[in-house]
Amino acid sequence: MNGTLDKVLTLRRVPLFKGLSFEELVSLARIASVKHAAAGSTIFRQGDAGTTLFVVLSGEVEIVREAKGSEVRVTLVRPGGYFGEMALLDERPRSASARASASTILLQIQKDHFRALLATHVNLTMEILKMFAQRLRQNTSEMNEQN
Repeated sequence: MNGTLDKVLTLRRVPLFKGLSFEELVSLARIASVKHAAAGSTIFRQGDAGTTLFVVLSGEVEIVREAKGSEVRVTLVRPGGYFGEMALLDERPRSASARASASTILLQIQKDHFRALLATHVNLTMEILKMFAQRLRQNTSEMNEQN
């Protein structure tokens, strides 16, 4: 998958990018590159500087947090899912680690390229804001259920 059209077709199915026009998806596809990760390999570590958003094309990626000397699985990201998006918007270190739990192919989008795209594509900016609002609502709801 190196062609722009292949990338567009993949990105179109990613919830984060669902509201984008074809032209916006083409712009996004042009800045995305393919990365291969072997089963068991670390994609990034908790505490690393965040510079990249990833979309899973095939395989699986386990997101884990390290706390008190042990790992806790946060989620398992499957094809069509994405992770690392917070790194595109803030300057904070990674809040969790990502590890390929199977042979995995990813699309990666670098922070600098993505920020330039946000500056010119209002729809993409709105989709990012909606995604963060949904996650905040979900986390708030989960916290309320636990109390």
